[in-house]
Amino acid sequence: MTSGLNVLKTIKLYMNGEFVRGESGKYSTMKYYNSDKHYAHITLGSRKDFRGAVESSHAAQPGWSGKTAYNRGQILYRMAEMMEGKRAEIISVLKDANGLSEKEANAEVDGAIDSFVYYAGFSDKYTSLVDNINPINGPFHNFTSSEAMGVTVLVCEKKLNLGRLAAQMSAIICGGNSCITLLSENYWSVVASLGEVFATSDLPKGTINILATTNNELLEWFAGHMEVKAVSFQDQDEAAIYKVKEWGIDNMKRIILPRKDTLCLEMISDYLEFKTSWHPIGF
Repeated sequence: MTSGLNVLKTIKLYMNGEFVRGESGKYSTMKYYNSDKHYAHITLGSRKDFRGAVESSHAAQPGWSGKTAYNRGQILYRMAEMMEGKRAEIISVLKDANGLSEKEANAEVDGAIDSFVYYAGFSDKYTSLVDNINPINGPFHNFTSSEAMGVTVLVCEKKLNLGRLAAQMSAIICGGNSCITLLSENYWSVVASLGEVFATSDLPKGTINILATTNNELLEWFAGHMEVKAVSFQDQDEAAIYKVKEWGIDNMKRIILPRKDTLCLEMISDYLEFKTSWHPIGF
């Protein structure tokens, strides 16, 4: 005789290539859109989880940056393939938990796929556009070359937009950085799906980590951690932007604010360092 018990799924954090329960044991209960019926439990990240994410991102970044640009592009394209393969699942989740229509949910998935493909194609081309041989007066070669910054934190916007989220993560890792993403409540429903896309795309573990929290409670730790080289702060809250800039002063952390167009070269260069070298000639 069956009890008819509704067993809720538990959505875990995606850290170091694995799905893990948060260190603190904190979780929140998600509900079906416009309903009191429970949909799933979402694991919430803590300060200790964030420190662990920084450690795994820091360890993964040199290896990821050391891959050829072509190989990074292959992996980004593989993400698009995996997203397409999970289309039906993600559409179902967006309809149930976020209240999107079939058409709207399809558009969200299409936006994410387009973003992965766009940056997959750019991965071995952007250096031809941002690097430069500089004209100087003297017996020297002077050239500017780009390199990855390192561990980058992405604080996503509150409004659900999978295309923008995928573009922001892709732009960060396209240039060889690792990424820790803080997802707001409107994205909680897709944490597991995104983690599965990354886990099955040959992406080295730790290159992308995903945390879910409430009310930006980890924001100070994101912005103040000395091993984090940049914070991409996509929330439009001006007071929060001011605090993030203040917390990032100690290690001159770069703060990247939202761009209207997320499919552009500038999205990649936002997360690059530029090094100018001099080389004598004629001696």
